[in-house]
Amino acid sequence: QTETTTKTTITLDTNTPIPYSFVGSSSIWLVLKHFGWRLLGTSLAWLLWDIAFYGNKLFQSAFLVAITGSDVTLIELSFVSTINATVALLGYFAAAQVVDMPSVGRLGLQQWGFLLTGTCFVSCGFFYDKLPSIVLV
Repeated sequence: QTETTTKTTITLDTNTPIPYSFVGSSSIWLVLKHFGWRLLGTSLAWLLWDIAFYGNKLFQSAFLVAITGSDVTLIELSFVSTINATVALLGYFAAAQVVDMPSVGRLGLQQWGFLLTGTCFVSCGFFYDKLPSIVLV
């Protein structure tokens, strides 16, 4: 007696047969097939955001010195830093309040945030030589 082995295939909506063993062992193929471009776009957008945001936080001390001057006391520098953190915290609270509104939504809030932040960064870069340092900060 001889046994014959038949390979089972699954056909998705693209009419491309995929071996069942591949689909059964790893469903990442289906995730990437249906959401790959969205995942790539989202991850690249957040990568650019992280570069800009954490770059600003890394050099925040230089920005605060540019605002206050180099002969500032530690108390004055702490006060300016507290104002900066308070404004950021108010922005987070405002975003938390409007994120679930149907007229704004998560996608709209993210798109507007990226657009406005990007516009500010591009404007600062474009007018870098024409503006005083206090405006750029």
